[in-house]
Amino acid sequence: MNITRKRNLMAAALSLVFAFGPALSAHAQGPPAAAPLPRERDDWTFTLAPYLWMSSVRADVEAGPLSADTAVCFSDLLKNLDMGAQLRFEGLRNERWGFFLDGTYMNLSSDARARIGPFRVRGVDIDAQFTQAWLDFGGIYRLGERGRSFDILFGGRYAHIGSEVSVGPFLDLDQSLDFFAPLLGGRWQYDLSEKWLLALQGDIGGFGVGDAADLFWGASAVLGYRINDRTMLGLGYRYYDIDYSTDRIDAEVQFHGPMIGVAFRF
Repeated sequence: MNITRKRNLMAAALSLVFAFGPALSAHAQGPPAAAPLPRERDDWTFTLAPYLWMSSVRADVEAGPLSADTAVCFSDLLKNLDMGAQLRFEGLRNERWGFFLDGTYMNLSSDARARIGPFRVRGVDIDAQFTQAWLDFGGIYRLGERGRSFDILFGGRYAHIGSEVSVGPFLDLDQSLDFFAPLLGGRWQYDLSEKWLLALQGDIGGFGVGDAADLFWGASAVLGYRINDRTMLGLGYRYYDIDYSTDRIDAEVQFHGPMIGVAFRF
């Protein structure tokens, strides 16, 4: 699937989310309650959520006439993973306006057989190491109330993408790319019961702005269980797709897999 088609598909999907998300939240709330007496408030709530994304990785890399693709499942990734960490922090004022920070770092290495076009090159291996690190940050505007809400997410991403590729004894490439890119997204949250909730999120960014990736987009679904008013366990699934290129390397990397975490609200 080419980048233009991906961009069109994701733009259409996000348009539907933004179009129907607020309507779903409004419908879920039922008839409006009587308006409370006006009063001045300046209440902040914060959420800190460390989580583990058990991601498998697939990468397609082209370096001049040579190309390679590699796939690493999570069990293999654990063997080759030097370091990985994920953490999300949010603040929300009066359940309306807020901010978010979401950081991910992964470093992995693998090898693959070199090809020229459709033909494999016997005896020539490609050793590749990929570093993906990004920080999503920005603002939140909430439609609806806690438990039946749709959040508009807007902000940016700072990302570092590094690749070290060795093609047998012939070629040794060490490339890195740092970029800032705009990010747009939406998140729908719904309380299934007093203890259980469902959260769906999608975002898209890049758009080739400056030195940014041509396109990155992601989607996730999380089922949460409230242990108490301040602690929640979450189990979900997340997918991310990143297309980027440098002067010498074109790459498409996909991350996908289950995730588990705990959220502390204070």
